[in-house]
Amino acid sequence: MSSSITFDPAAIRELAKILRETDLTEIELVENDSRIRVARVIPA
Repeated sequence: MSSSITFDPAAIRELAKILRETDLTEIELVENDSRIRVARVIPA
């Protein structure tokens, strides 16, 4: 059995915006059985 999880693209963009505004490198959101992780790489 396969499952398809969909996330609202606007929510993903909002998480990315939070990363930029707070200088975080990673943020993860967990709701029930769904999980999304947004991360960015900082150039050396």
